[in-house]
Amino acid sequence: MIEIRDKRPDLIVFTEVNERWSDDINKKIGSEYPFKIEQPQDNTYGMLVYSKLELSEGKVLFKVDPKIPSIEAKVKMNNGHKFQLYALDLTPPMPQHNPLITDREKELILTAIASNKSKIPVIVLGDFNGVACTDSTQLTKTIDGLLDLRLGRGFYNTYHAQYPIFK
Repeated sequence: MIEIRDKRPDLIVFTEVNERWSDDINKKIGSEYPFKIEQPQDNTYGMLVYSKLELSEGKVLFKVDPKIPSIEAKVKMNNGHKFQLYALDLTPPMPQHNPLITDREKELILTAIASNKSKIPVIVLGDFNGVACTDSTQLTKTIDGLLDLRLGRGFYNTYHAQYPIFK
């Protein structure tokens, strides 16, 4: 929470949030973020969107898997312009997490198609559980024309932090 207080972001997406985490986050910074969309869950796919910017048409969707939410909302910036927010938490590409890897790709493709149809700018963010060079990421960028902010900015940890070799 110290980094959040230091940086003071206008919008935050929390992933892998359960009820206890949600309560703690709300107690610590909830009053600073008047706009919220919350879907805490105990299955590591809970998600929260906290915003200082006005959120409209916010909804929690279960597009592919009834246990994995995504969040969509329109965000009104300080200059009055809006953008479409898509917050995702995709399953890791590992059979023990989801034997149907096509589910994660389906969610990416559905989001890419919706992004392409949007009349306003789009930001897609969250935990993609993937790297920039995967076929699904490349296909998504082709369908919707989104830019990947990871490119050209160094290495980002995309592996389970409990494996000593990847720490």
